[in-house]
Amino acid sequence: MSIFFVSCNSDGFEEHELGGNLIDNSTDVRLIDTFTINASTVILDSIPTSGYGNMIVGRYIDPYLGVVSANSYTKIGLGGSFKLEANDDPIFDSLILVTYYNQSYYGDTTKLQTIHIHKVLEEIELEDDGNLYNVSSFEIDPEPLGSKTFRPRPYRTDDDGSWYNLRIELDPVFGEDLIQKAIDRDEILNGSAEWENFLQGIAFRPADDNDAAILNFRTADTLNIRLYYHETSSDNSGKVLYHDFPVGASSYMFTNFNTDRTGTLLEDLVEQEFDIKSEDTNDLTFMQGGVGIMTKLEIPHLDELAKIGLSGSLLKAELVFYPAQSTYDEDIFRLPSTFNVFTSDDENNMLTALTNPLTGSLLSATFFEDVEYDEGSYFTFDITNYVNTILDTGIDDEESLLISIPSSTLSTSMERMVLTNDDKTDFEFKLKATYVIQK
Repeated sequence: MSIFFVSCNSDGFEEHELGGNLIDNSTDVRLIDTFTINASTVILDSIPTSGYGNMIVGRYIDPYLGVVSANSYTKIGLGGSFKLEANDDPIFDSLILVTYYNQSYYGDTTKLQTIHIHKVLEEIELEDDGNLYNVSSFEIDPEPLGSKTFRPRPYRTDDDGSWYNLRIELDPVFGEDLIQKAIDRDEILNGSAEWENFLQGIAFRPADDNDAAILNFRTADTLNIRLYYHETSSDNSGKVLYHDFPVGASSYMFTNFNTDRTGTLLEDLVEQEFDIKSEDTNDLTFMQGGVGIMTKLEIPHLDELAKIGLSGSLLKAELVFYPAQSTYDEDIFRLPSTFNVFTSDDENNMLTALTNPLTGSLLSATFFEDVEYDEGSYFTFDITNYVNTILDTGIDDEESLLISIPSSTLSTSMERMVLTNDDKTDFEFKLKATYVIQK
């Protein structure tokens, strides 16, 4: 049957007698793509963002999704007991936050942007389930501990090939206080518990007027607050000395993702149980990582396939969807490389990820680019296994599908996509089912 060339049925079911010498004339092979698909946009109440070891910060303005921003929080460790001898005459030089780009970003890195570092003023505590979320936040000192305005270079490397770092100078008064505490053998610098009571953590926050990029920084063994000093009356005279206060446990490191959608098509998207139909958003639906925006699809008559003919068998089922033209480019609003799809209930809870029945891996979308005209590029999911299950067990009226940024990056990426669902064009959600029917 794989050698059949099957025409598309757009007006109803037709009989196709191709390959009559290979198959009984009482059998039809049909390509059906006229399923009703109700498309809408939904948002998850929360997404866990702790434990990934990512420090994500930045802000940009999206023409469809509004003002998008990311703020990160983390604990800072003591890095071992820190003691100095008064007789060595230690002198403060500088206090620098050092971190390294993770070669990942979203937005415009050619623009200047500003990052502020703030002290966290309350204990960073995990929720009862051991997570922190994209909607979690803690009180911070309104006065920055340090700031830096710069043009990011996320792919830049040093001459030796090592990743390039970002250095933000912090308040020298705070640094001088740490030197004095080390001289005084203050208990704050002798034990981690005392240190955490002194410095609850730090927060990375973009400036309120930034319209540039969201940046991702490495943290494992690379994010430190480094206290530089020198001694004038010891064997270390003339040497550059420092003590590192390293990033704390990754379980306490998380990103707060936020969007202000005022004035956008999704202004009313505020609760997980609420859908915004594509008809109400100019025949568009949306997806966005970090924030948790997903496209929801309902296919109410899918099980009608089983009622065609005396009996039938599904050969293949493909879900096809199109990125809206002029909503993406190669530099700033890049298309995600793939997606995942999940079943959901009537309250838009993610239930089960669709998987490849042969490998057990999450089902991923395949991209087909229209290189010649740049107007018909599309993604497809092979959901044959899912549709066969529906045909075997029947459809649950409360079940739908959610298309999402891949689950592996949903908590750490601001990738987004705008999808078109205009039934007056060829660019709408389609389910293409190749079905063998016994008449």
